[in-house]
Parts: sequence; C-alpha cells; structure tokens
Amino acid sequence: MKTIVLATFSIGLLFSVNPLQGQSTITLQPGTAGKDAEIFSCVPCGYSTRNFGNIGDLCAVSWTNNGNSSKIRGLIQFDLSSIPAGSTINDARLSLYYNPNTDEGKHFKYFGNNSALLQRITQNWNESTVTWNNQPATTTQNQVVIPSSTSSTQDYPNINVTNLIRDMVNNPAASFGMMLKLQYESHFRKLIFASGDYSVASKRPKLTVTYTPPLRTMPETLELTAKPSQRRVFLEPNPAVNETKLSVISEKSGAASIQLFNLTGQLVFEKTLAVTAGNNSTTLAVNSLPKGIYIAKIFTETISETQRLVIE
Repeated sequence: MKTIVLATFSIGLLFSVNPLQGQSTITLQPGTAGKDAEIFSCVPCGYSTRNFGNIGDLCAVSWTNNGNSSKIRGLIQFDLSSIPAGSTINDARLSLYYNPNTDEGKHFKYFGNNSALLQRITQNWNESTVTWNNQPATTTQNQVVIPSSTSSTQDYPNINVTNLIRDMVNNPAASFGMMLKLQYESHFRKLIFASGDYSVASKRPKLTVTYTPPLRTMPETLELTAKPSQRRVFLEPNPAVNETKLSVISEKSGAASIQLFNLTGQLVFEKTLAVTAGNNSTTLAVNSLPKGIYIAKIFTETISETQRLVIE
C-alpha cells in the first residue's frame, strides 16, 4: 500500500489550528497515512498462512468455507506521529464505510448479533507479511464495541475511539493500531467495510483526532537575532492585519518552522512547511490572534532567527 499524506502545503497532513485555544485537528486515512490488512483463520483452505495486506475489504466475519470454520479479522494502523508527545487527546472518531464491491456480501446477523470490537494492537506487524498464524497480540483495555448493524449496507461514521487513541499516544511503544473482530465469533455473522486499498477514497477508513499540544513557553534566553541586512527570514507586512507572508531564503531543502509567542511567553501559533534551496514563501493567517506584539521564532536546519511581529 502506498503512503501518500493528505496535503495542506504541497506535502503535509490535513491540519488545522485554533491558535487561541491551542487545539489542533488531524484527519488520517490508510492508503494516505497508515496501513491495514485482513487475516483469515481457515486452515484447510490454506488461508491461515496467507497474507491479505492489499485487499479492498476490512471485515469482521465468522462463516464457513466448504464446511470449514472461517473467521476474518481486520487490522488497521494510523500514523499518529504528527501528534506531539504529551498532547491531550480531546476527541477521536473513526469512520468505517460499507464496501459495496466485495465478494464477502453484506452485513449479516440472521443467526445472532454481529456487533464487533476494536482492540488496541500491542505488537508490531507488517502489512505485507501478517497472517492469522502470526497475528499480533491485542489488549481489551478501553476496547470499543461497534453495535450490531441495523441494515445490510450500513456505514459507521464517527465511532468514538477517544480512549483508544489516548492509550496509543501515551504508550506508543506498545501501540500498533487496532484489530477489528466480531464480539461473538459464532458462525454466520458479518460486518463488511472498505479498507485503505479500496478504489474509492471516500469509502476508506478515516480517523479524525482533535488534541491540545503540551503547553510550551518562550525560552528565557530568547532574544531578537539578525540585523535586517543579514536576515534570511522576512515577515511582511509587519505590522500585519489579517495575514502576513513568511519568506525564507534557505541554503538547502528541508523543513522550516515558525512559532509565535505572546509577551507572557506562551506559544500561541506554530506552523511547519517544506522548503527548497532558494526563496520560499507562505501566507500566515493571523486574524484569529489578538492585536499586539509577538515574538516570532523561525528556524530551519541552518537558520535560527527571532523577530518581532505586530498584529493590528
């Protein structure tokens, strides 16, 4: 599965910031920022040792195959590395969508409840090699129950997985995504969803996380740097009303970050963008910030400049 990240710059995450409250939201999808696979239990079918990492389904199934017991579980992992360590997870919602083009049919519960579980995976796994026989371990801590379907083609938008994502962010060394499995793995029950390999992007699983980064304050030694004639970073216009343009003259390709601190030393705005060697620029919307004087810290691999920014 290719990994392509949803863009706000030329490359980046789907990312929004509330500078006043310090709250950020990211939206992730496998196929764009994550991985998923299915595992099958059927031993006589030869499925228990086969890898299904590029399949368009993400299912929880208990069925039979030529009279043999056949269970299916789904594994999914989102890339949460953009959430700073120590962040407070305020809300996390997982959306799963019925796959209309699958050999597995539709949601099915004629012989009993087809509710499912989402459990945190505690061992690393490889999308290209995972099978039923080498499936990773899971924990029931803060597991989420997906209710039984009410229709055979039901979508499940906005499943509350806040506590699961909190556990993953707080303990990344023992967090490797989620396993989807039936709550009761008795025969003839199904939940059928599209995976990150499904051809229609809007049907792929989606995770939206809202978080508050840890409070950071301006270092006590932070001073204004670089005389105007020596600057490689420019903020214009300054004073700014609704927006200002950040220009960076970079010696090499990489990333540039800007942080704005108010005069009490609180970090109120932060943004990172990709830069190439030479002149680079991006527009910063500052209309959500109160009027006043701010300290702007701009840095790349070879640049570290501090300037005043006035917002009117």
